[in-house]
Amino acid sequence: MLAGIRSRTFGTTLALALAVSGLLVPATAHAAVGDLECQGTQETTFDPPLTNTTRLTKVKVTETWSTCADPAGITSGRGDLEVTVPSSCQSLGFGPESTVEYKWNNGRKSALRWTTVSVTRLTATSEVVKTGSVTDGYGQDDAATETITLVNPDLLACAASGVPSAQGVEVLTFQ
Repeated sequence: MLAGIRSRTFGTTLALALAVSGLLVPATAHAAVGDLECQGTQETTFDPPLTNTTRLTKVKVTETWSTCADPAGITSGRGDLEVTVPSSCQSLGFGPESTVEYKWNNGRKSALRWTTVSVTRLTATSEVVKTGSVTDGYGQDDAATETITLVNPDLLACAASGVPSAQGVEVLTFQ
């Protein structure tokens, strides 16, 4: 019984010593040293405008990263992507693998290869999750994830003249 009390006392003392020394630190929601996390907006245009019929569409995406947390001094950035893919109001133009280059405020660049895309359609919005890797530049060999929340296209416009654009917010992480 005395050994059990000593063991618990030792364990408690060790945990307190680690906490006080800074070796036992609680997890935070911020990116770890070497990781990049950005928040921003996405503007996507469709030519021809999206309808309920799937057809070959030029999809142009402009991403503006207005708030970034990164130990290398990246605080903002921008990226542009243009692809031609079969699209409709249901698919929103997200399809095959794609490559995009981001230009950061500190003059650095990152080339990303998106290899998987999933679209979850909710009542008013769609959540798009892209995963891939940084193939060149800042963060090379890091895994990358981008989560985009877009307002769903207007159903009446999809049935008529079409939807020329979509906007949303997004989060990008390198790990």
